[in-house]
Order: sequence, then structure tokens, then C-alpha cells
Amino acid sequence: MKTNFYLKDNHSKGLTLINLFVSFSDVRMKFSTGQSIAPKHWNFTEQQAKKSLTGYTDLNNYLKALADYATKSQRKYLTDGINLTVQALRKELDNFLNKKVEKKKDFESYYNDFVEDKTPLLKQRTVWKYKRLLIELKEFGKQSKIDLSFQSMDLNFYNKFKAFFIKQGKADSTTNKHIIILKTFLQWAHSMGYNTNLFFVKNFKTVSSEKPVIVLTNAELFHLSNYDFANNGKLDRIRDLYCFSAFTGLRFSDVQAIKKANVIEGQIHLTNVKTNNVNIIPLIPFAKSILEKYNYQLPKISNVKANLHIKDACKVAGINSPVTKPLISGGKDKNKDKELLKYQIITFHTARKTHITLSLQRGMRPEVVMSNVSHSDYKTFKKYINVSDAMKITESQTAWSTETINPKQLKRVV
Repeated sequence: MKTNFYLKDNHSKGLTLINLFVSFSDVRMKFSTGQSIAPKHWNFTEQQAKKSLTGYTDLNNYLKALADYATKSQRKYLTDGINLTVQALRKELDNFLNKKVEKKKDFESYYNDFVEDKTPLLKQRTVWKYKRLLIELKEFGKQSKIDLSFQSMDLNFYNKFKAFFIKQGKADSTTNKHIIILKTFLQWAHSMGYNTNLFFVKNFKTVSSEKPVIVLTNAELFHLSNYDFANNGKLDRIRDLYCFSAFTGLRFSDVQAIKKANVIEGQIHLTNVKTNNVNIIPLIPFAKSILEKYNYQLPKISNVKANLHIKDACKVAGINSPVTKPLISGGKDKNKDKELLKYQIITFHTARKTHITLSLQRGMRPEVVMSNVSHSDYKTFKKYINVSDAMKITESQTAWSTETINPKQLKRVV
């Protein structure tokens, strides 16, 4: 028996299928290996992947094992005195690769298995994001004419995938979320033995971009907190929920979950909805007064409606200083010349950011604030810190105001 590996298209500019050709008893059979490779990474003489291919060792071992099994199958049939036919050998190889002859799994099928496997461990919102990525990948493949496969996850795919979102005007933060989920899937596929291409590990990097954090100033927060909404109960309630979050640093989901039983000896004891971690937060007087106003049963509302109504409340209260909301896409700010009023871009999450920023400005140590808001590492926490120009001036003047300079040293020596 003689075995050889040939590419389906030696001149392909992208990926092309690797086929196994088996010759025995004056019969020649072609068998799909299920693996693809770009011709530039293929050694035509050695009939194996070059070292330039990420994961070349795994692919070459895979191909060798397939060829060896074909030879082993022939020896087995000869020993048993049975004539090996093309159909019999094909069945043996199918069984070896654990293939379903009636239907071969494609990239989408593996991705659906991945989502199904992860769903019990994830929040519903996260599962939605995982499913959304598949929709984006399919549309990307359609537009770019790239066949989705594990072997197609190379630099060409990565660059075009980023450009796909930039062309849509999507924020870099959105692109980053998709890249992170894609890497999670590819790593899962590798651990399951489906994916041998590890190019993504070091090369699928998130897009680096920083944007200012939108928060309320100390004056704005207390102006909103003390504002009289007269007979508008809807705005009065959403203001209280927002300010409670700003005074405690709790996420919207945790604000909605708090009960009287969570307040123990002047502290909030709460299992975070997002992380399932138990957190203990000092209950400051401003936050306590809001709880007492509602007899420790804060109003219930959906996150979507909360984000709409808090804009209305801030508008009525006059939170309307001019601001810009950067939309960083491809490293460029699409909203560079677009000025908005602050109430237009206030969301419930800015309450948590406001808490972090104002706590730091009031002199609280970062590690204490991190503990209060359940941030485990400084790198994650740092993006929420918004140091104002006024704070820089105050801190700098305070730090350097204790020493004096001899007036004589201020005179120029001629």
C-alpha cells in the first residue's frame, strides 16, 4: 500500500483541502482528511505542513496517524484473509476519525455545540452575546468570501474581521468583545480536540483604545439628589435608584435585588448578581435615607426603562453641561466633532462609575474602593478612574506646598 497527501488546489491563494490518496491492489482511492491549509504553508516534497504554520506539528501528526491507520487496516484484512475493498477502507478511515458519514460537522455546528456546552454556566445576557457572534461571523464570511473553518483563523482573517466592524462604524469596545468570545470558542475547540490551529492565541489581540469615563461631578450628584421633582413620581423614583447606586457603587442588578435582610449592623451584605461573590459595603447616611424612604423595598424597573428615565430625570434637573461621547472605531474617534449635553449620555452604569470617581477624589484608598465595588484587579478597576483637572491641581499643590524656597535663590545670578 502507498499513501500520499495532495492539495485539492496547489495554486489557491487561501485555504485548500488536504486529500489522502491510497494505492493498493491496482486501486487508487481519494479520501478527504477534513483538514485545510494554504499552499504557502505546504511542503510539496515532504507532503506535510511547513514549520511556518502555527500548529504544524499537530497537523502533521494527524496526517501521519491517518496514513498509518490505512496501512494497518490493510495488514489486518490480509491477516484475516479478507479482500480489502475501497468501500471497506473508507469505512475504516471514517471510523478512525469518528466521522458521521451522513453529515460532516462544519464550523457552525461546532460553534453551536460550544454555546450549548457553555449555556448552563452563563448568564442569559452572555449567552445572547455568544449567539450574536455567530451571526456576525456568518455575515462576515459572506461579505469577505472567507470559508469559516478552524484553519482559516489566520492573520488575513483577523485583519479582515476587524475591518468588517470598522466599516460598520462599530466601537472598538464592541469589536473587542467579539474577539474575546471568538478566542474563548477556539480555545474550547482546541481542548475538545477539534482545533489544531493555535495562531489565535498570540495574534488575535483586542484593539487598544481609551475613552474618557462619563460621570457626574460631586455638585451634579447632590444637585440631582436634592432636586424636587414635584408631582412626577416616575422621575423621583428613578432618581432615587440612580443616587442609591452612586452612593453605594452597586450595579443595577444588585440595587434591584437588595432587601431589608441585606442590611446588617449598618452594612449591606449582598451576593452580587453578576459575579455571585458575597460583598459587604458600608451603608452611608445618604444611601440609608433612600432605603428608609421606601421602607427598604426599592422600586422595581427594567434596565432598559431605567436608562431611558434617568436621562429624563437629569434633563429636568438641568444636568446639561456640554460633553463629547467618543466612538472609537479603528483607533479613530467618529464623534470627535459631535457635542452633546450630559443628560443625553447618562446611563444607570454611570452611577457606579460616579461612585468610584468621587470616592477616590474624596481621598479613599483605591484598594478600599475596589473592595467596595468588587473589582479584583487594578487593571480592570483603572478604566473607571476619572481624575479631574481640578483634582490634579489640588493634589499637586497640596503635595508640594509644605516646603519653602529661599528668596535669594529666586534671583538671577549675572
